[in-house]
Amino acid sequence: SSCVAPKTYSGLAVGQHTFQVRATDASNNQDPSAASYTWTIQSPAPPANCGPQTVLTANADTWIDQGSPSVNKGGDSVLKVMSKSGGNLRALVRFLLPPIPAGCKVDAATLRLYAGGYKDGRTLEAWRLDDAWSESTVTWTDAPATTGTPVTTSSGAGYRDWNVASHIQAMYDSGEHNGFLVRDASDNEDAEQQFHSREKSSDQPQLVLLLGPSGPP
Repeated sequence: SSCVAPKTYSGLAVGQHTFQVRATDASNNQDPSAASYTWTIQSPAPPANCGPQTVLTANADTWIDQGSPSVNKGGDSVLKVMSKSGGNLRALVRFLLPPIPAGCKVDAATLRLYAGGYKDGRTLEAWRLDDAWSESTVTWTDAPATTGTPVTTSSGAGYRDWNVASHIQAMYDSGEHNGFLVRDASDNEDAEQQFHSREKSSDQPQLVLLLGPSGPP
């Protein structure tokens, strides 16, 4: 008669295991050579050591001005984000990401900019930048392109936070750590935000980064 398949086992001990199948006929004669399959259960690898939460400060930031398209603002102590007809302003910020250990991924990442001035009721977007740029030379005219989908936060006082975990993971995956562009969600309206830049003595741009194991061993 036919046998039932498949056969499954669970909770096997670490080490070598062999599964054998031997036929027996109606007269109870056994097949002299069993069919067999051998495999080994290995000890699980220890979880990767991905390190503690890290707070990074920007290693480059600036803002770009549609009204002065060839002027570089890399030395300013503020990062301006404005929605104004013919004079939209956007901020660029980049962080030096640490190497990501083998077996680790981005568990959480928060972009934080400190608002020294703001207008209520605005939605602010953070986009991942797709091209390299220089703090000391970038302008509106040669601003780097963005990629992907933006994340948003509302305007207000103090630190504004954007959840950028997927953006940071994409930077690690691509090997291109170009940073972020921050803009008002709606162009050509009268609404200016001012954030502290890395040239400010306090409340500089931050990236709060937490890495964790990428999956079971």
